[in-house]
Amino acid sequence: MTDAARPRYFAVSAPKFVVMSLASFGIYGIYWFYQQWALERAHTNEDLSPFWRTVFAPVWVYALLARVRAGAKAADVPTPWSALITAVAYVLLNLAWALDPPYALVGILGAVPLIPVQVTLNQLNARMAPDAPRNDTYTGWNVVLIVVGILLYVLVIVGLTVPVPNDPYTTWVVA
Repeated sequence: MTDAARPRYFAVSAPKFVVMSLASFGIYGIYWFYQQWALERAHTNEDLSPFWRTVFAPVWVYALLARVRAGAKAADVPTPWSALITAVAYVLLNLAWALDPPYALVGILGAVPLIPVQVTLNQLNARMAPDAPRNDTYTGWNVVLIVVGILLYVLVIVGLTVPVPNDPYTTWVVA
C-alpha cells in the first residue's frame, strides 16, 4: 500500500461515527479506540498494546488526544479542541453509566466529545493519505447494528416509562 493510500489514523466520517456510537450504546467507541491505537503502533513502531490501551481507554484517552494534537500541529491542521478538556469530558460522560436510571443514559453521549477529534483525524488523513478510503458509507453489518440499536432504544424507553409496582426507580414516571 502506498503512503497516499495508507491512513495515519482510523478514518470514519463524523456522521457515521455519531450514528454508530449511538446505535451501539458506545461500543463503537471501543472499536474506534482500538483502531486508533493499532494505527498509532503501526506508525510509530512503539511497543504498545492497542488492546490494553482500549480496555483502559479512560486512562489512555488523554495520551491519544495529545498525540493527535501534536500530529495535527505538525501537519498544519487546525485543532479547535483541547486534549485535556476533551479527555475529561469523555471520562465524565463515560462515568455517567454508574448513575441510577434514567440518568445513566447520559453515558450514551460518551463519544460526543470525540467528534471534533474525528474531524481533525479525517483532515489529517486527507492531507497525509489522500487516496485512503474515507469510511463514510454503511456496510450491511453497520445497518444490522443500527436496527438492533433502535430496537434496544425502544425497549429502554418502554422500560423507563412503564411503572413497576413498588419500584422506587419507576414510580416517579407516573407521579
